[in-house]
Amino acid sequence: IACSRFHQLLQTLDDRLLKIPSFSKLSPKSINQPSSFKLQYNLISIFYSIIHTLTLYCGLDNIRKYSSTEAYETLFHSSQVLSQDARYESTSEAMMSISSTTLDGQQLRQFSHVINTNTRYQSDLSTLLSSKRHSCHALLDALDICHAAYLQTQRKDKSIKRTKKKIEFYLSWCKDLDHDHIHTVVQEVQTWFQDWRCDDKNDCHLEELKLK
Repeated sequence: IACSRFHQLLQTLDDRLLKIPSFSKLSPKSINQPSSFKLQYNLISIFYSIIHTLTLYCGLDNIRKYSSTEAYETLFHSSQVLSQDARYESTSEAMMSISSTTLDGQQLRQFSHVINTNTRYQSDLSTLLSSKRHSCHALLDALDICHAAYLQTQRKDKSIKRTKKKIEFYLSWCKDLDHDHIHTVVQEVQTWFQDWRCDDKNDCHLEELKLK
């Protein structure tokens, strides 16, 4: 039964992906431009918000049943790409933006604590970036969150519709383009965490540093 359910899910995923418009049709002017190959950095922000939202609300099923509007707000505000149309030029820039968003008004001295907290998402983030199938699946989950919230608000919230279109744009890009150039981002994300993560043996508090 579990095996049958698994194949059913795969078939559903494939069916949904086949219905996604090709990126060349969705954005014909962008397909061959260098800027289109920087979208992977924006995806870091979107994937982080998806991971954070699904973790916070204990999965898509719970979101659909109990908290679709709250989950949408979390998804939307956890990514500056979705909420502010931010665009990044590097992995480091995207990761720093995620950390500043997570701080949510806290003092900069707590930055190291935020990095350590976000480390639990490192594996999930690397997994999504390293696989086209996982990338597409995650973006479909984000669309489902948007759709559930849209229905709950009785189709009155236009921002949800705009967010949905933006996610569909990145989904189309992920589905159609060669995923190989994203693989380097996985290593860059892991390196970034290693560079900024503090451990208990080291002094991680800026206020304790004796700068002269």
